[in-house]
Amino acid sequence: MGSLSFTTLAQRTVSFDVPFELVNGMILVEASVNGDSGMFVLDTGFPTVVVNTQNSGPLRLAENQPATYESKKLAVTVSHFRWADIERENMDAVAMDISHLESTSEKKILGVIGFEVLRQYELLFDFEHKRLLMLPSENNWLHRAYEPLHRVRFKMHGQLPIVKAEIAGKKVKLGLDSGGTNLLSGELFGAFSPKELGKLEREKMVGFGFSTKHLKAARLPALSIDGTSFGQTRFVFDDLPYLKQHRIDGLLGLPFLAQFRFSINYEEKRVYFWPHDASIWGHRI
Repeated sequence: MGSLSFTTLAQRTVSFDVPFELVNGMILVEASVNGDSGMFVLDTGFPTVVVNTQNSGPLRLAENQPATYESKKLAVTVSHFRWADIERENMDAVAMDISHLESTSEKKILGVIGFEVLRQYELLFDFEHKRLLMLPSENNWLHRAYEPLHRVRFKMHGQLPIVKAEIAGKKVKLGLDSGGTNLLSGELFGAFSPKELGKLEREKMVGFGFSTKHLKAARLPALSIDGTSFGQTRFVFDDLPYLKQHRIDGLLGLPFLAQFRFSINYEEKRVYFWPHDASIWGHRI
């Protein structure tokens, strides 16, 4: 397997201010892999860096991999990766066809930047100004300067932060995923009364291989997380294997998270929420 060469201590102790685009619910940033620059999806729900086999040049296959790209997902070694002020050499990654993300974004996508690259930082997302602030995970200026509106504890399962929540009085475990939508297991649909479900909606979802689903969606009352009330929240119902893999009942994705300026601190296992009009020491966050 590959090794990391220069994610230095200096990179982990300074702040990076990274612009992004928000396209059809996806966060897009500019990065480069093996000298090719382009757009990457930033997705905290992906465990590692993904390279799009449809848009990449030759890749070094990791040991014990077949010498073709016929497999849906292959372990590869990326010679050089750069994003913001983060550089890696001989980095482990996954190669797969993610052309469905190009269809959704209508842009050429080189890959996905996931949790493995992000985990060392506190990530502050500002959707109003389309900026990502990457801060040292310990004792940074953000929390010395400004008190958050809400703070929520989480536990990790793999790359996914898991929070304890209640929806209309029903206890659930939800993963936080910047690359997903608000989702509940289809098995929970029958647990809610017609009054709680209200008027049902339909939502079209496109997955890998361009498979399309038309799913039920509802605006459910009284979401609370770790004892903090967040009010009515819209969820789509689907039975993804991903939910059982992480032993959770659903996901809170961008439609929920983007209501706030929020930060994820993986070291402290906390999510912090600020209103969109908050400012810190003259910084708009």
